[in-house]
Amino acid sequence: MNKVTLISLLKNSSDGYVIVNAAIEDNEIVSLLFDLTFSLTSALKFKCTKVIRRISEQNPELIYPYFDRVIRMIRQENSFIKLDGIFIMSNLVSVDLLGKFAQIYDEYISLIKDPHMITAANVVGNSWKIVVANPKFETDVTIRLCEVPSVLYLNDN
Repeated sequence: MNKVTLISLLKNSSDGYVIVNAAIEDNEIVSLLFDLTFSLTSALKFKCTKVIRRISEQNPELIYPYFDRVIRMIRQENSFIKLDGIFIMSNLVSVDLLGKFAQIYDEYISLIKDPHMITAANVVGNSWKIVVANPKFETDVTIRLCEVPSVLYLNDN
């Protein structure tokens, strides 16, 4: 599948599951979705991240080769891309046989103290996946979760 075809599918697919199923059959689609996420200026890039997220829920091993791109998503200023990156990363921990997550664990879990409550809430809400997949993080995750009530979240308005 090429970018033009994928963009057409993104525009015409209401839920993205057609693309998820296609990506399971053709891994090149995953690469194209990441490329579009970082190159499109339209709202279609958000549909790309949603499709990547759904793939990571069903087949995280298909997204794992793009681990560095997921890190890039988490580092985005755009909160929609960042939030999908948080979900995707938590799904990848279950297939992280190379221990890549341990290298960015502190950066990821530190988002609990992000000044935007929605970012923090999504890290908190997905932290159970980290602990289930890698119990060595349980003590630290628990300590950080207990600190949440003392975090001041700011409203940008």
